Amino acid sequence: MRASGAAIRVIVVGLGVWSGLSLVGLPDLAEAGSPGSKPPNVIVELGKQLFERKWIANDPRCHNGDGLGPVFNEASCVACHNLGGVGGAGSNARNVVIVAPITTGRLGIEGTQAEQARRLAEIVKFETGFPVAGSVVLHKAGTRPAYDVWKTWLLAKEFPMFTLRKSERNTPSLFGTGLIDALPDSVLEEVERRQTAIDSEISGRVCRLKDGRIGRFGWKAQIPSLEEFVLTACSVELGLEVPGHHQSIDPSSSLKSKTQGQVAELDLTSGDCVALVSYIRSLPTPVQIEPVSRAVSEKWLEGGALFKSIGCATCHLPTLGNIDGIYSDLLLHDLGPANSDSGAYYSEPIEERSDLVVASAAPADSNLEKGASKPKPVIGAESVEWRTPPLWGLRDTAPYLHNGGAKTLEDAIAQHRGEGSGAAARFARLSGMEQGKIRGFLMSLAAPSPSGPRTDQ
Repeated sequence: MRASGAAIRVIVVGLGVWSGLSLVGLPDLAEAGSPGSKPPNVIVELGKQLFERKWIANDPRCHNGDGLGPVFNEASCVACHNLGGVGGAGSNARNVVIVAPITTGRLGIEGTQAEQARRLAEIVKFETGFPVAGSVVLHKAGTRPAYDVWKTWLLAKEFPMFTLRKSERNTPSLFGTGLIDALPDSVLEEVERRQTAIDSEISGRVCRLKDGRIGRFGWKAQIPSLEEFVLTACSVELGLEVPGHHQSIDPSSSLKSKTQGQVAELDLTSGDCVALVSYIRSLPTPVQIEPVSRAVSEKWLEGGALFKSIGCATCHLPTLGNIDGIYSDLLLHDLGPANSDSGAYYSEPIEERSDLVVASAAPADSNLEKGASKPKPVIGAESVEWRTPPLWGLRDTAPYLHNGGAKTLEDAIAQHRGEGSGAAARFARLSGMEQGKIRGFLMSLAAPSPSGPRTDQ
């Protein structure tokens, strides 16, 4: 591979002098003195300890914060990220549950469409206790017994103006995410232009966010950077208060949130967050395992060629920018109504409009009628769109798809719809032997060696 985890240098900004690796009362690394005063391996080691730590409510490690919760999905990062080693994907038992209110059509609200939407949002929040009206994470547990009572009530309740649609997200692997984070936006934009220009079947697009940045992490490409991905996970999955990301609210509590007029107390300081992100950035990239014989090697080569010939490699690019072996374009693709799901996990819901188009689809000098407004760009992912998941490390990431709904590779391929339906149909027409060669090739893409993260970056 041309690029690997070793190709990225850990840049630690504003780290100061501190002594030891005590997990209690550790000073804020980002405010303690001169930058870069500690070796990267020391910072990464602290991040590893934070990643593996099992948090508790009112944890003494959490400075002045309240520790785990008030609502959470797991008590540690590694509890979810462990398949193929620390930092890997997660089993279906670790899936995140999301609920989204869907209108029933019996609104009975007068006014403009915008006024009706605002009123419905107020009703949803009032009746459920949700902090927002869009999709929210339905956390597995809370630090208060009342949360479990509320959760049971919510799932059994029938609301007159809306229903709650429940869906799941499978835990992604973190291996190689440092390389993805460092990839220039221009690489993704060029792949988008190339697909639009030369492929009638595939038309992926970059996920543009409200602030103009391009998303690259998450099943909906809804997060633009590794730092934001990690800090959001701390606040949402663990309930830790971190800089710029408030911990999730307990909907069952009358004391709704630290964000409502109270000063938030941090569970992790900015220095802690730098260490945690540095550790995840240092995780090695997945590998292709060595074949046990020349015959196996030849079968894998043939499988890789078949993988390309039936169109899988159009979206699952073997090389993206300077990253070899990623097997992804990191773009959003329409996978059809059968795979439709909320696009609002870790992000704001997009505006649902039938006239939204991809901004780059029409050239700047297109013949718009005089006085006509230009089409609005799509912000975020639509319900039928999903980011192409990198296939590196595939052997150690089962079950597959965004919800872990495919137990086998064959199941995952068969569930491709929309832009993926052509490749799925061509795979189905292959002989059993040919399908086996593709399977063998894909199963050679494994998690990294368990030797641990590199710190010489």
